[in-house]
Formats: sequence, structure tokens, C-alpha cells
Amino acid sequence: MLHELLLILSAHESSIFKPWPSPPSVPETIRLDSTFNDIHPSERVALNELAHLSFLHKTLRQSISSHIQSHQSIVLRAILSRIQDTVQEFQSAIERIEKLILTRDDSVVGAFDIVPLARLTTLLGEWHRILGYLHRFVGSIKADSTGATFLNKLQSDQHTGYPDIAKLVEQLIKAGEEAWIRQVSSWVLYGRIPQLGYSDFFIHPSKNPNISALHENAFIIEWGLWPGYLPKEIAGSILFIGRALARIQMQSPASQTSQKILRSHVDYLNSITFPLIPSVLTKAITSIRLSLSSAVLSNLLPLNTIIHLVQKFRQDFLLGHGSLMITLLSVTEDYLQRRHTHDGGTIKEAEVNNLLSKSSSIVSRLENPDEDDEVPGRLAYESSLKLSLLKTPETADEITFDSFLLGERIQLKYEISWPLDLFLSTEDVSLYNKIFSFMLAVKRCQRRLTLIWPGRKYPSVRRITWTTLSYVLFFVDSLWGYFQVLSSSM
Repeated sequence: MLHELLLILSAHESSIFKPWPSPPSVPETIRLDSTFNDIHPSERVALNELAHLSFLHKTLRQSISSHIQSHQSIVLRAILSRIQDTVQEFQSAIERIEKLILTRDDSVVGAFDIVPLARLTTLLGEWHRILGYLHRFVGSIKADSTGATFLNKLQSDQHTGYPDIAKLVEQLIKAGEEAWIRQVSSWVLYGRIPQLGYSDFFIHPSKNPNISALHENAFIIEWGLWPGYLPKEIAGSILFIGRALARIQMQSPASQTSQKILRSHVDYLNSITFPLIPSVLTKAITSIRLSLSSAVLSNLLPLNTIIHLVQKFRQDFLLGHGSLMITLLSVTEDYLQRRHTHDGGTIKEAEVNNLLSKSSSIVSRLENPDEDDEVPGRLAYESSLKLSLLKTPETADEITFDSFLLGERIQLKYEISWPLDLFLSTEDVSLYNKIFSFMLAVKRCQRRLTLIWPGRKYPSVRRITWTTLSYVLFFVDSLWGYFQVLSSSM
């Protein structure tokens, strides 16, 4: 009996311990054959408990072997490998017990060479909880399970009242996170999506056929594959680093990251400790991003270029250029007056953009009469800056100011080209456009109120109306003055 018990505890078959329930049902445990009648009930219970331990051991071995060979997630396979090591520790515990029995160690073998079942149960008692947890954990893994899902699960399982389970879970988290960081390393060091575990990595190429490989949205984040306990800001930085490297390799193959810089980036990654501490991970990724920006991107995108573009955005989008703003409002009012006189039809896209082009041309001639009209830098910028109709319908809960200028929704957009898109995104331009629409609406309101006030040639308008108008104008003037203070501090 003892021999059979040790065999099944080592995941071997036995003729006296049978699966329960019997086939064709799916077995849930192993029990002593019911035909053995000369067994005391307490001994049968002890034997069945040890037999159940052997069932967990054998099932775990089979499931782990199957998942490691076939599962697509590198993170899960790393976790399963660590579980396999724990299962092997159980096998080693069985072998140590066998050695104690064979050497007749009195800590296990009693008088007349009897090995009490209670002693075996005591020696293996801690493994009931550990193998039980691992059996449930491995049993929940499916073919389409992701590493992020089970890293999140382990984070939750870590909060338990059992120190041995908490320690085990911490080891599993370490194994999974180390595999995850190896995937991230391929992206942040070389700009390449890892081939092993490709479907489990949280950054994927865009599936939109209209987006080229050089577009800023050529790579996207699949948030379902991102570990939920890590800040999303880290994901954005990781995306930026790899996307910049990938773009550099496609656009400028000669601009490769030097070995010295690469080694420093590897050192930053090696400074990460496990289990991951969000602040440490953030520091390492931020350091790599700053290093990449200062050492590589600065050659492609000099600081002077960035400063010049930001200044132009401040002038045009934030209405820092007073002459252009006033001219645009005047040109627009003339255009609307002509349309009203001639009963013009639908406003056309070309007409809208022509308003901005005409305003820029007037301001350039007035402020820089000696400047050549064909200055490449100015022409390139003006060709990328466009005032156009916004064809997206306004939703009921959306508050916008983009129809104040023409009565139709418009947008001021900038067509981002390489390498400006390394630091400027369409979301940034969209935010600038919203600020532009609001500030232009305020300025147009201020202009119209100011033009009404000096005349006051409306005898039918009561004094209280003019008083109200003065308060409104004071408020708008104060609001605009506040914007000027903010603008001057930028």
C-alpha cells in the first residue's frame, strides 16, 4: 500500500487508486478503490487526501506541458515555467520522504518499521493549498488567454491571507513581468515588434488600409493587452520611443542608434526591478525617451525648428499675431457681405481656405514689404496651414465655437509631415484648433460690440440696453485681456 501511494504521489498510475468519478465522466480526483473493505474509515480519508494531492500533481504536469508547447503568449509560458519549477519542488519533497523511509529515519518510520499515514499527511500538508491554487490557476488558462489578463489576476491573487500563496504569487509575477519587459525591450531598443508572442504584445500595426507605415498612427496601443495595474502614461512613452525608432529606420536608414547610446538604454532597462514598481519603470522609460530625443531626434529635428514652429502656432492658432487676426476678420466680413449682396449659395472649401491665404498675403506685404514672396520656409508653412470646412456634424452635448466666423463649422488645421510628426500629433493640432475657434469667437464678439458702441445712432434703443451692452463689452475686454496675460507668459 505504501509503495502504491508513493507511486501515485510521483504522478504514476496505480491499480488500487482509481479516478473519481469513473469514466466517461471527467475525473475530479483520485480515490482508493472501493473494493478495499479492510480499511479503517479514518485511514481511507487520509489515503484519499494524499491521493487527491497526487491527482493535482499529475493534472498540473499534463496541463503545464500542453500549454508551454502550444500557447501563443510568451508571458503565460514564462509563468507556467515557474509553476513547473514549483511542481518539481513537490516531486523533490516526495523523493526526500522516500529517502527517509528507505534509511528508516525515525522522524518518519516508527516502531516495527511502520510509516504512519498521519506523518505523511503532516509532511505534505503545506502542498495541499499550494497545488490546489496552482491547479485552479492553470485550469483557468485558455488558448486565447493573454499575458496581461493573468498578470492582472496575479496582482489580485497576491492579496491573500496565506503567506506561502502570497510568496508563490510574487514569484509568478516576477517571471511574467520579466518576459513582458523582454518584449518591451525589443520595441524600445530597436523599434521592432517582438516576433515571439506577437499577438500578445500591446502595440500592433494599424489595421486601417488607408494608413501608411509612415503615418503617425501606423502603430496603435491595444489596451486590452496592457497590464491594468501599470499607468497608461508609460504605454504612451513606450509607443513614442519605438514609433520614433521605426520611423527613423524607414525614413533615414543611415541614422542608426549608436552602440554607446544603445548600451545606455540597456542599462536603463537593467535598472528595472521585479516585481515591477511603476515609479521605477516610469523613470527608466522616461530616461530612454529623453536620451533618444537628445541624441538621435535632435539631428533630424533641431531645436530651432521646433521653437520656430511653436512660435508660428502661437501666432496663428493662439492669435498671438494681432495683425493676421484682425485682417482675417475683416476679409471674412467683406466676404460675407458680398455673399449677402449676391445671394451666394453654399460656402465652398476653396473659398474658406482662400480667406486665410488672402489674409496672410496682406499681412506679409504690410509687415515685410522687402521680403521675397518665394521664401521657402514661409511658403512651406503656409501651404501646410489650411482653413477648411469641418464636415463632422455637431453632437447635441458638444459645445463648440467653430461656427462663429462664417456660420458654418470650420477648422484651422496643419498638415504634419516628417520629421515634425515625431513630436507633433494630429491630437495636438486638434486641441490647438479648439483654442483657436474659441479665441476667434471672443475676438469677433469684442470687435462687433466695439463697432456698435461709438455710434449709438439707434433712438429706439433704451438706455438700459446700452448699459447692458457696456457691461458685456467690459466683460469681453477683461476676458481678452486675461488671455493676453496668459499668452505673454508662455
